[in-house]
Amino acid sequence: MRRRGAVAGRPSADDLMELKFSLGGMQMKFSMLRQGERFTLSGSKRLGNYIVKPPSHDFEALPKLEAATMETARAVGIDVPEIHLLAPDRIHGLPNMAGFRQGEPFYAIRRFDRPDGGRIHVEDFAQVFNLRTHHKYGRINYEMIGRTLLLYAGGLPDVKEMARRLVFNVLMGNGDAHIKNWSLIYANPLRPRLAPAYDLVSTVAYTTHDTSIALNMAGVKLFRNISLDTFAALFTRIGLVDRIREEVMEEVRTTGQQVLETWRHQFQAINVPEHLVMMIEAHQAELPLTKALVSKCIK
Repeated sequence: MRRRGAVAGRPSADDLMELKFSLGGMQMKFSMLRQGERFTLSGSKRLGNYIVKPPSHDFEALPKLEAATMETARAVGIDVPEIHLLAPDRIHGLPNMAGFRQGEPFYAIRRFDRPDGGRIHVEDFAQVFNLRTHHKYGRINYEMIGRTLLLYAGGLPDVKEMARRLVFNVLMGNGDAHIKNWSLIYANPLRPRLAPAYDLVSTVAYTTHDTSIALNMAGVKLFRNISLDTFAALFTRIGLVDRIREEVMEEVRTTGQQVLETWRHQFQAINVPEHLVMMIEAHQAELPLTKALVSKCIK
């Protein structure tokens, strides 16, 4: 499963061409411990059980947008951890709270690797394939992740979960689902499973330059070129055939239709600013995948 002995050198020209718009890499993050309604910095004696991200000076309403994206994922059946939007007065132990954007909540996500004060081993796919962080876009594709899940992890259920996340990322314009945002969790040390989804965010809400999914998908990367046929080709390359492939394609169609039906409600419930919502709507309007899913829903 892991390439033993691989040597990761400096970024190549191909790697540099893969630089993406990464909101995650621009955010401060803190490991914090929740005690009742209070979140405090975890110390050396007690493990943090949440990752907390403050509001961004660069990106308006980023905690709200990330929370809305994650709640949309939950609503369509994707496995995501518990999340919260926190008023600043619930955060304790951070210096200079005035240094963060005022009037916006903090974003908190439960750590799925820290149950009840313990630890569960987790490997992101950069670790699985023995790659450096600067290779998180260029060296691995979704076919390789899918085959790993099929052969060495949870098998078909994990591939179906991957399919749900991929159609979600295309429709919601998440261009940052690189290999470090996919992980295996070893609740059973002998058989890992695909870890819950984390760092799902609609990157297209903030830029018109993020026009592609993070990794190659059956030879396709541009959002505007990804169709239902792209998904079918991906699953064939992973090794699915006939009835099994059609089962996974049905997950794609069903999840995609649910995303299109529910995402606006989730974003409105969290009061994401309208101009960010309109950026996502404009993205979806240009996708052949949107047209195919709407057409099948009407039929």
